[in-house]
Amino acid sequence: MRRTAIVIVILTLATLSCAPIYRTVVVKEFASEQVQKVSLVIAPLKNVVVDYFGNVKDEFGEGDQKTLILNHFKEKLPIRLYTQSKFDPVTFDTFKEEPQFRAVSYDMGDMFKLNVSVPTDSTAIEFENSVPDFVLFIEDLFIGVEMMHDNYGFGFGYNSTPNKPGFLASEVPENILYFQPPTIPKNPNPMQNMHMNRTPKTKYLRYKCDFIIWDNRHYKVVAYGRTFSKSKAQGFPIQVIRMFNWYECDKKFVNDLVYGTPFQQ
Repeated sequence: MRRTAIVIVILTLATLSCAPIYRTVVVKEFASEQVQKVSLVIAPLKNVVVDYFGNVKDEFGEGDQKTLILNHFKEKLPIRLYTQSKFDPVTFDTFKEEPQFRAVSYDMGDMFKLNVSVPTDSTAIEFENSVPDFVLFIEDLFIGVEMMHDNYGFGFGYNSTPNKPGFLASEVPENILYFQPPTIPKNPNPMQNMHMNRTPKTKYLRYKCDFIIWDNRHYKVVAYGRTFSKSKAQGFPIQVIRMFNWYECDKKFVNDLVYGTPFQQ
Protein backbone atom coordinates (compact mmCIF):
# COMPACT_ATOMS: atom_id res chain seq x y z
CA MET A 1 0.00 0.00 0.00
CA ARG A 2 2.81 2.35 0.94
CA ARG A 3 4.67 1.57 -2.30
CA THR A 4 1.53 2.29 -4.32
CA ALA A 5 1.14 5.62 -2.56
CA ILE A 6 4.75 6.54 -3.35
CA VAL A 7 4.25 5.70 -7.03
CA ILE A 8 1.11 7.83 -7.16
CA VAL A 9 2.93 10.75 -5.54
CA ILE A 10 5.82 10.51 -8.01
CA LEU A 11 3.48 10.33 -11.00
CA THR A 12 1.50 13.29 -9.68
CA LEU A 13 4.66 15.31 -9.16
CA ALA A 14 5.79 14.42 -12.67
CA THR A 15 2.52 15.65 -14.11
CA LEU A 16 2.44 18.84 -12.09
CA SER A 17 6.12 19.67 -12.36
CA CYS A 18 6.98 23.10 -13.62
CA ALA A 19 9.78 21.65 -15.75
CA PRO A 20 8.96 20.77 -19.37
CA ILE A 21 9.65 17.24 -20.53
CA TYR A 22 12.46 17.04 -23.06
CA ARG A 23 12.02 14.17 -25.48
CA THR A 24 11.77 13.28 -29.14
CA VAL A 25 8.57 11.72 -30.45
CA VAL A 26 8.38 9.82 -33.73
CA VAL A 27 5.10 9.73 -35.60
CA LYS A 28 3.93 6.10 -35.51
CA GLU A 29 3.65 5.56 -39.26
CA PHE A 30 7.31 6.53 -39.63
CA ALA A 31 8.67 4.65 -36.61
CA SER A 32 9.49 1.44 -38.48
CA GLU A 33 10.92 3.06 -41.61
CA GLN A 34 14.55 2.32 -42.44
CA VAL A 35 16.64 5.17 -43.81
CA GLN A 36 20.18 5.44 -45.10
CA LYS A 37 21.96 8.52 -46.38
CA VAL A 38 19.01 10.89 -46.67
CA SER A 39 19.68 14.58 -47.19
CA LEU A 40 18.78 17.16 -44.55
CA VAL A 41 18.55 20.93 -44.66
CA ILE A 42 18.43 22.96 -41.47
CA ALA A 43 15.93 25.74 -42.13
CA PRO A 44 16.55 29.30 -40.91
CA LEU A 45 16.35 29.39 -37.11
CA LYS A 46 13.33 31.03 -35.46
CA ASN A 47 13.27 32.97 -32.19
CA VAL A 48 16.88 32.65 -31.07
CA VAL A 49 17.97 33.85 -27.61
CA VAL A 50 21.65 33.98 -26.63
CA ASP A 51 21.93 34.79 -22.92
CA TYR A 52 25.54 34.28 -21.92
CA PHE A 53 27.65 35.97 -19.27
CA GLY A 54 31.38 35.53 -19.46
CA ASN A 55 34.21 36.08 -21.92
CA VAL A 56 34.35 33.92 -25.06
CA LYS A 57 37.51 35.43 -26.51
CA ASP A 58 39.69 32.40 -25.66
CA GLU A 59 37.19 30.05 -27.31
CA PHE A 60 36.00 32.02 -30.34
CA GLY A 61 38.31 35.00 -30.72
CA GLU A 62 37.54 38.69 -31.05
CA GLY A 63 34.09 39.95 -32.00
CA ASP A 64 30.53 40.36 -30.83
CA GLN A 65 29.84 37.76 -28.17
CA LYS A 66 26.35 36.73 -29.31
CA THR A 67 27.39 36.56 -32.96
CA LEU A 68 30.40 34.38 -32.13
CA ILE A 69 28.29 31.99 -30.05
CA LEU A 70 25.58 31.66 -32.68
CA ASN A 71 28.20 31.18 -35.40
CA HIS A 72 29.70 28.32 -33.39
CA PHE A 73 26.31 26.66 -33.03
CA LYS A 74 25.53 27.00 -36.73
CA GLU A 75 28.96 25.73 -37.72
CA LYS A 76 28.91 22.64 -35.47
CA LEU A 77 25.26 21.59 -35.81
CA PRO A 78 25.47 20.26 -39.42
CA ILE A 79 28.81 18.59 -38.67
CA ARG A 80 27.39 16.83 -35.62
CA LEU A 81 24.23 15.79 -37.47
CA TYR A 82 26.36 14.34 -40.25
CA THR A 83 28.63 12.36 -37.90
CA GLN A 84 25.95 11.34 -35.35
CA SER A 85 23.05 10.44 -37.64
CA LYS A 86 22.18 8.92 -41.00
CA PHE A 87 21.69 12.31 -42.62
CA ASP A 88 24.03 12.88 -45.55
CA PRO A 89 24.56 15.59 -46.61
CA VAL A 90 23.55 18.13 -43.95
CA THR A 91 23.54 21.86 -44.64
CA PHE A 92 22.03 25.15 -43.55
CA ASP A 93 20.12 26.84 -46.35
CA THR A 94 17.65 29.65 -47.00
CA PHE A 95 14.21 29.28 -48.58
CA LYS A 96 13.93 29.80 -52.30
CA GLU A 97 10.38 30.90 -51.56
CA GLU A 98 9.04 31.30 -48.01
CA PRO A 99 6.59 28.44 -47.32
CA GLN A 100 3.25 28.93 -45.63
CA PHE A 101 3.03 27.70 -42.04
CA ARG A 102 0.27 26.78 -39.61
CA ALA A 103 0.47 26.58 -35.83
CA VAL A 104 0.30 23.08 -34.32
CA SER A 105 0.16 22.05 -30.67
CA TYR A 106 1.45 18.66 -29.47
CA ASP A 107 0.87 17.04 -26.09
CA MET A 108 4.26 16.20 -24.57
CA GLY A 109 2.91 14.52 -21.42
CA ASP A 110 3.40 17.56 -19.20
CA MET A 111 1.58 20.80 -18.50
CA PHE A 112 3.36 22.51 -21.40
CA LYS A 113 2.15 22.02 -24.95
CA LEU A 114 4.72 21.94 -27.72
CA ASN A 115 3.66 24.83 -29.94
CA VAL A 116 5.44 24.78 -33.29
CA SER A 117 4.86 25.83 -36.88
CA VAL A 118 4.58 23.28 -39.69
CA PRO A 119 4.40 23.82 -43.47
CA THR A 120 0.94 23.77 -45.04
CA ASP A 121 1.78 23.17 -48.71
CA SER A 122 1.63 19.67 -50.18
CA THR A 123 4.69 20.36 -52.32
CA ALA A 124 8.38 20.01 -51.62
CA ILE A 125 10.05 22.95 -49.92
CA GLU A 126 12.73 24.36 -52.15
CA PHE A 127 15.82 26.04 -50.81
CA GLU A 128 18.32 28.24 -52.60
CA ASN A 129 20.71 25.34 -53.16
CA SER A 130 18.71 22.13 -52.76
CA VAL A 131 15.45 20.20 -52.44
CA PRO A 132 16.29 17.95 -49.46
CA ASP A 133 14.66 14.70 -48.34
CA PHE A 134 14.07 16.10 -44.85
CA VAL A 135 14.02 19.52 -43.22
CA LEU A 136 14.87 20.36 -39.61
CA PHE A 137 12.92 23.31 -38.21
CA ILE A 138 14.27 24.73 -34.94
CA GLU A 139 12.23 27.20 -32.89
CA ASP A 140 12.77 29.03 -29.59
CA LEU A 141 16.46 28.22 -29.44
CA PHE A 142 18.18 29.19 -26.20
CA ILE A 143 21.96 29.20 -25.83
CA GLY A 144 23.40 30.48 -22.61
CA VAL A 145 24.45 30.03 -19.03
CA GLU A 146 22.19 29.18 -16.11
CA MET A 147 22.93 28.72 -12.43
CA MET A 148 21.38 25.82 -10.52
CA HIS A 149 21.88 23.53 -7.54
CA ASP A 150 23.38 20.13 -8.32
CA ASN A 151 21.34 16.96 -7.68
CA TYR A 152 18.27 18.81 -6.51
CA GLY A 153 14.84 18.93 -8.06
CA PHE A 154 13.23 17.05 -10.90
CA GLY A 155 14.72 15.79 -14.12
CA PHE A 156 12.48 14.78 -16.99
CA GLY A 157 13.15 13.50 -20.48
CA TYR A 158 15.47 11.16 -22.27
CA ASN A 159 19.01 10.53 -21.20
CA SER A 160 21.41 10.25 -24.11
CA THR A 161 23.91 8.17 -22.12
CA PRO A 162 23.78 4.73 -23.84
CA ASN A 163 24.16 2.63 -20.67
CA LYS A 164 21.30 4.24 -18.80
CA PRO A 165 17.68 3.09 -19.10
CA GLY A 166 15.20 4.88 -21.30
CA PHE A 167 12.59 4.37 -23.96
CA LEU A 168 13.10 4.93 -27.64
CA ALA A 169 10.79 7.64 -28.83
CA SER A 170 9.32 5.29 -31.42
CA GLU A 171 8.37 2.86 -28.64
CA VAL A 172 6.47 5.40 -26.56
CA PRO A 173 2.80 6.13 -27.34
CA GLU A 174 2.21 9.85 -27.65
CA ASN A 175 0.16 9.92 -24.45
CA ILE A 176 2.88 8.18 -22.40
CA LEU A 177 5.94 9.87 -20.95
CA TYR A 178 9.27 8.64 -19.73
CA PHE A 179 10.71 10.46 -16.77
CA GLN A 180 13.61 10.20 -14.42
CA PRO A 181 12.35 9.93 -10.81
CA PRO A 182 12.82 13.12 -8.81
CA THR A 183 15.98 13.45 -6.78
CA ILE A 184 14.69 14.23 -3.30
CA PRO A 185 16.96 15.45 -0.47
CA LYS A 186 17.56 12.96 2.34
CA ASN A 187 15.93 15.34 4.80
CA PRO A 188 13.24 17.19 2.83
CA ASN A 189 12.31 19.77 5.43
CA PRO A 190 12.21 23.57 5.53
CA MET A 191 15.63 23.81 7.20
CA GLN A 192 17.13 21.62 4.46
CA ASN A 193 15.55 23.82 1.79
CA MET A 194 16.96 26.92 3.50
CA HIS A 195 20.39 25.30 3.46
CA MET A 196 20.06 24.54 -0.26
CA ASN A 197 19.10 28.14 -0.95
CA ARG A 198 22.27 29.34 0.82
CA THR A 199 24.67 26.94 -0.91
CA PRO A 200 26.51 28.10 -4.05
CA LYS A 201 24.90 27.24 -7.36
CA THR A 202 26.71 25.53 -10.20
CA LYS A 203 27.22 27.20 -13.56
CA TYR A 204 26.05 25.30 -16.63
CA LEU A 205 26.22 25.95 -20.34
CA ARG A 206 22.81 25.03 -21.78
CA TYR A 207 21.17 24.58 -25.17
CA LYS A 208 17.38 24.23 -25.46
CA CYS A 209 14.91 24.32 -28.35
CA ASP A 210 11.66 23.03 -29.86
CA PHE A 211 11.88 21.31 -33.22
CA ILE A 212 10.20 19.28 -35.93
CA ILE A 213 11.71 17.05 -38.61
CA TRP A 214 9.73 17.41 -41.81
CA ASP A 215 9.49 14.75 -44.53
CA ASN A 216 9.99 16.83 -47.65
CA ARG A 217 9.06 13.90 -49.91
CA HIS A 218 5.65 13.15 -48.40
CA TYR A 219 4.93 16.57 -46.85
CA LYS A 220 4.40 15.59 -43.23
CA VAL A 221 5.96 15.75 -39.79
CA VAL A 222 7.95 12.62 -38.94
CA ALA A 223 9.35 13.63 -35.53
CA TYR A 224 8.97 16.47 -33.08
CA GLY A 225 9.96 17.43 -29.58
CA ARG A 226 12.09 19.46 -27.24
CA THR A 227 15.80 18.91 -26.86
CA PHE A 228 18.08 20.10 -24.10
CA SER A 229 21.75 19.70 -23.29
CA LYS A 230 23.95 21.05 -20.54
CA SER A 231 27.61 20.99 -19.57
CA LYS A 232 29.00 21.78 -16.12
CA ALA A 233 31.49 24.63 -15.83
CA GLN A 234 35.06 23.87 -14.83
CA GLY A 235 36.62 24.90 -11.51
CA PHE A 236 35.37 26.11 -8.12
CA PRO A 237 34.73 28.65 -6.68
CA ILE A 238 35.56 30.40 -9.96
CA GLN A 239 33.51 28.51 -12.53
CA VAL A 240 34.61 28.84 -16.13
CA ILE A 241 33.08 27.61 -19.38
CA ARG A 242 35.79 26.06 -21.53
CA MET A 243 35.85 24.83 -25.12
CA PHE A 244 35.21 21.34 -23.78
CA ASN A 245 31.80 22.50 -22.51
CA TRP A 246 30.78 23.83 -25.91
CA TYR A 247 31.77 20.58 -27.60
CA GLU A 248 29.95 18.54 -24.96
CA CYS A 249 26.74 20.54 -25.43
CA ASP A 250 27.04 20.27 -29.23
CA LYS A 251 27.25 16.48 -29.02
CA LYS A 252 24.50 15.96 -26.43
CA PHE A 253 22.15 18.31 -28.27
CA VAL A 254 22.30 16.24 -31.46
CA ASN A 255 22.22 12.91 -29.59
CA ASP A 256 18.94 13.81 -27.93
CA LEU A 257 17.45 15.32 -31.08
CA VAL A 258 17.77 12.09 -33.12
CA TYR A 259 17.46 9.66 -30.18
CA GLY A 260 14.97 6.88 -30.92
CA THR A 261 14.36 8.00 -34.49
CA PRO A 262 15.16 6.09 -37.70
CA PHE A 263 17.90 8.69 -38.23
CA GLN A 264 19.85 7.64 -35.13
CA GLN A 265 23.33 6.37 -35.99
